[in-house]
Amino acid sequence: MTNFDSHIQRLRSAVCAADHTLCHPSTVEALSALRQHATDIEIRLRTPEYDRDEYLLNCDQDGCPVRAEFDVAALVPWVETSEGMILVNRWLAHFFGFRHRVIHLFLDHPDHSDCTFAQIRSLSKYNSPGRLDMPVGGHVTGIDDQLDSLAREVQEELGLSIERDLIDVRVVGTFNIVEDDDMADHIEVEHATVYRASLRTDAFQRLRFQPREVGALALIRIDELDRWIRERSEDVGGGISESWKYYRDE
Repeated sequence: MTNFDSHIQRLRSAVCAADHTLCHPSTVEALSALRQHATDIEIRLRTPEYDRDEYLLNCDQDGCPVRAEFDVAALVPWVETSEGMILVNRWLAHFFGFRHRVIHLFLDHPDHSDCTFAQIRSLSKYNSPGRLDMPVGGHVTGIDDQLDSLAREVQEELGLSIERDLIDVRVVGTFNIVEDDDMADHIEVEHATVYRASLRTDAFQRLRFQPREVGALALIRIDELDRWIRERSEDVGGGISESWKYYRDE
């Protein structure tokens, strides 16, 4: 094990022991040590997300902001604070497993009650390329509201407007995700809010898929999607697998 790897393992252990938050002194100490001993090149070679300038709110298991009793941003890199709330860089959240907020949206067909939509992820995606997944899903950036983030993701991924193109947008559940076995150096620790809605009939003509993100939007029978999730888990993204029970239980 290299010196770089030992620092990574130390920090991951500290993050896990602190319930995936950055408010504990041991986590801050481990992150500071990593910065002192790791080069940008070493980190960039391990995660393609390193150069993304996006910050995510570190939250607890209820989705509430984690607040530090000291100035975390002054002590460690790749971290910002806002009114005492801790914001971690996206690559840092995924590389070490800092919990952050995400939104998931199920979309139903307006005329076919036995069917729903599933996204086929672009083959260009870093994680889970080509798999069936949520019609819309994404991070809640910074201290943004979940519904505002949902509206942004609907616009970015499908080219649609929540107000104009969706009917009966509602929350059907919340849950926590801890997923670290899908790919190396990518740990998903998320607090997810699951939404459900229907497309308006005239919205289909306005569908536009985000390049390198969305490959297709497939209309699929609900019973068939249920079988895919149960019997073909290797072909299904973690987002829809974890969220499916909230759709079925509504």
